[in-house]
Amino acid sequence: MQIYQIPMTNDLQEITGYRAGNFPVVIYTTVVKDNVYGYIPLHWHNELQFVLVTNGCVKFSVDHTDFLVRENEGIFINSGWLHSARAIGGDNSSYICVDFLPEFIAAQDSRIFSSCIFPIISNQIIKGVTLQPDTEWHKQILNSIRLLEQTYYDQKPFYELRLKCEICSIWSTLVENFEIRNDLEISVESKSSRRIKDMLEYIHSHYDASITLEDLANVSNLSRSECSRTFKKSVDSTPFEYIKRYRIAQGMQLLASEDKSITEIALAVGFNSSSYFISAFRKIVGMTPSEYRKQIKPV
Repeated sequence: MQIYQIPMTNDLQEITGYRAGNFPVVIYTTVVKDNVYGYIPLHWHNELQFVLVTNGCVKFSVDHTDFLVRENEGIFINSGWLHSARAIGGDNSSYICVDFLPEFIAAQDSRIFSSCIFPIISNQIIKGVTLQPDTEWHKQILNSIRLLEQTYYDQKPFYELRLKCEICSIWSTLVENFEIRNDLEISVESKSSRRIKDMLEYIHSHYDASITLEDLANVSNLSRSECSRTFKKSVDSTPFEYIKRYRIAQGMQLLASEDKSITEIALAVGFNSSSYFISAFRKIVGMTPSEYRKQIKPV
C-alpha cells in the first residue's frame, strides 16, 4: 500500500502539483485510507474542485457542513473553503478529483469572469453542492468528470484543448442551473474555521517542539475544554492524535530525503524517543521507519 499525504503550507493551503505551471488543471484518483491520516485532513485551495465517488461512500466536510456522497455521486467544492473527506462504512472508498483555477476558464479582467465565475466563487452560501445521477444536469457533470479523467491520462494530441472545452462545458452547466443574485455577499470565513486554521497552522509550525492543549487554547482564544471540543468536531480527531500523525508525516518526508538516523529523525519531528517514534510509525504506516526507507529508497 502506498501511503501518501497532501502537501500543504502551514496555513493549510494545498500545494497543487500541475503537469505544467501554465496549464492549471490536475486530475487524480484518491483512495481515502491510503492517506497517512487515514482520511483526507482539512485543507483548502484556490482551485475549483469537482469530485466523483467511484467506490464506497465518502463524507465531505466543507466549513462544518457535511455532505454524504455515495458511489456514482459527486460534489462540487467551491474555491477557498476549508474541507476534509472521510470514508464511511468501508476501507476502499475512492473518488476522482478534477481541480482547476477559475482563471483557467477566463481571465480575471474578462466579462466572462465577472459575470459567470466571480458570482459563484465569491458566494458565501455556495460552499459545496452534491451531484446526483438522477438529476439530468448533475448527470451531465458526472459524465464529464469521467471523460476528463480519461482525456487527462490518455494525453492524445491536443488533449489540453479537449480538457478546456469539457471544463468550460461543466462550468456552463453549473452556472446555468444556479440562481445567481446580483447582490451576492463576499465570502466571509466563519469564526470557527478561522480558529481551526490558527490551531492547525500552529501545529504545522511547531510540530518539532512540545505542544500542549494550553498552547492551542491560547492560539484560538478558547478555554482548553472548548478548544478540545472544537478541534474534535472540526478535524474528527483529538489534537494529540493529529499532532502525532502530522509528525509521522514529516518523518516520512525526512526518511525519503535525508540520510539521518532513525533516532535523529524521531527527535527532529518532535518525538521524545526513537522507540515511541518507531511504535507510532508502525501503527500508522504499517511498517517500521527502516522498512519504509528501504521501500522508497531501495539499494
